[in-house]
Amino acid sequence: MSDWVLRDEILVASHRWPLILAFILAGSLLGWAAAMLWPAPYQASAEMSVSLDPYRFGDDSYVPAFANTEFRNPDDYKHWQMSQLSVLAFSDEYVEETLNRLKGLDPAWETVDVPRLRSMLSVYWRNAGRWRLAARVEDPRLAAQLVEAWRQVILEKSNKAVARSQQIYLLDLEQQAIQAEQLETRLQAEDLLKVQAALSSWLEKVAGSPQGEVLRTAERLPLSALAASAAGLDPGWQGLFAEMPPPGASLQEYLPWVEQLAMASEQKAEMLDARLQALQEEQSRVEDEWQQALQDGRGLSATLSVGVLQDSPPDVSQPRPAGSAVLVGGLAGFLAWGLFELARISAGRRT
Repeated sequence: MSDWVLRDEILVASHRWPLILAFILAGSLLGWAAAMLWPAPYQASAEMSVSLDPYRFGDDSYVPAFANTEFRNPDDYKHWQMSQLSVLAFSDEYVEETLNRLKGLDPAWETVDVPRLRSMLSVYWRNAGRWRLAARVEDPRLAAQLVEAWRQVILEKSNKAVARSQQIYLLDLEQQAIQAEQLETRLQAEDLLKVQAALSSWLEKVAGSPQGEVLRTAERLPLSALAASAAGLDPGWQGLFAEMPPPGASLQEYLPWVEQLAMASEQKAEMLDARLQALQEEQSRVEDEWQQALQDGRGLSATLSVGVLQDSPPDVSQPRPAGSAVLVGGLAGFLAWGLFELARISAGRRT
């Protein structure tokens, strides 16, 4: 048996050009046939711009309420906002609306459902700035329709959600105004209760006083201060305060005036109670609107902005054209030749 030398076997195999070319050609033909039988889908892409002011995240107190999390720094807040926008883009709400619009454009979409449509979509982003939307469909015309309709849905729905988030800020201001008026009204009611108690005490004291007794100056001054305090609660009471009997008048002359003052204070107390009730109802209404706006805002920041970079049609390409399939097939044929030669050399070595 002759000596077997690996180097000689490799040298002989490498000079069999017809066989090598035959494998490469066969692989290329198989690649071309595969490209014809299973054509690669076309990819349509469109861009949009996304911007955010992350340094105002402290003002967006509603976002942690929606996300059920606290953001420690602007970067965490910005990343959550970008992720939330991406999640919304693939949500049933956005994809279903896209499909409904497509069905109105072309009957070819009638057989497509939401899960299948979602599988055709992709979005590429690293941060705020330039986002690229992509759609893969066998028909280039349908691919362009899909990515453009999807982009329009994202723009419309996300900006609508941002507008609702901006309304939350106004509702916050409205809540603050209501709370401030509630506090002021409660303080007025408390002061009025003190006035009513003092007037009641004065009336009880005067009830047993002799006829014609003159109200002394030392006693008139506290009563005057009490009336001034009550009048200060409502400008409409200024006229009643001006009707206070003059110095030197008897207690009986003061009695009708004080009773009138006590009656007016009771009416004012009822008005304050009614106002507090109305403010409570108003606060409940604003809280309901706040909660609804929170859900409608989908957690998107009021400072988020989504728009179109360029108003141009989508770019359509075929990521895996027939030429690439032929090249890959040829490479696969060359590798197959190498495996064939290794198998031949190994069989020859055993014999």
